[in-house]
Amino acid sequence: MRASGGRPVGHAVPAIPDSLRENLAYGLGSEQAERWLADAVERAEELFEAWDLEPEQVLSGGSESLCVKCTGADGDSVLKLPASVPGGAAEIAALHAWQGDGAARVLREQPEQSVMLMNFLGWVGQGSYTLPEVLDLADRLHRADPAPYLFPALDANLARRVAWARDRFAEVSDDEALADVDAAEKILAALVDTLADGDPVLLHGDLQPKNLIVSDAGLAVVDPLPAVGPAMYDVALYVVKCPRDHALTSCQDEVLALRPELDADRLRQWCWALAVLESRPYLGDLNARRVEYIRKFRDEV
Repeated sequence: MRASGGRPVGHAVPAIPDSLRENLAYGLGSEQAERWLADAVERAEELFEAWDLEPEQVLSGGSESLCVKCTGADGDSVLKLPASVPGGAAEIAALHAWQGDGAARVLREQPEQSVMLMNFLGWVGQGSYTLPEVLDLADRLHRADPAPYLFPALDANLARRVAWARDRFAEVSDDEALADVDAAEKILAALVDTLADGDPVLLHGDLQPKNLIVSDAGLAVVDPLPAVGPAMYDVALYVVKCPRDHALTSCQDEVLALRPELDADRLRQWCWALAVLESRPYLGDLNARRVEYIRKFRDEV
């Protein structure tokens, strides 16, 4: 049996969650998101046939990609079509650098569009893990050699976060928050420009609970924003994004207890600046923890 477009019905993209459409519209704009998604669906269906994949479910987590869980000769897998070809290329390069240690393996790829087929690691939000496991995972990721690949510097990642924060607070005319963004931008520029945190490493770039999976092989990451920069960035971002039952200060102190070699003042600077950039008033209690932290350490950084 074939669909009207000539492809087998079994190779059609499953229902696309509304949350994914909303995320794409937020990142790309409504009209561009719909155009890109229509093209991505067509390309995905071509790859289902070419790579002999049976699509099962469109995953809802991606903000600028179409991810489809599939089955096939390689077992359970995820076909990912990124909206950004350079971003997808960086992700593929990072996965190759990590070689399946704490991340998925690339099973197949289509380099010209940065499309990748990865082994399926599991579901976000299932299983539990500890802070020591997160820090050990970060250490393993940071040991990978970035030299064979051309990864962007962390500056581009930070500039994007600064711009988003500035736009977010300008919309609500929050002058105090805008002043904090200016201060955070200066702090981050100084932190990135020094080698006090050690040699630059390959960063995940978005290390937070929504990008962690408890797999059969242990804790693993998904959806990296790879960049080269200080290892402390990944650690600080996790502190800022730590689970709801942790206060930022207690999570920061626990990190320092587990990693006494870290410079406490520099970690606080990283955490404060990133807390400013990640502050979102609409998040309620979760954001209240960040605001409390920002006010507590504003005069100390």
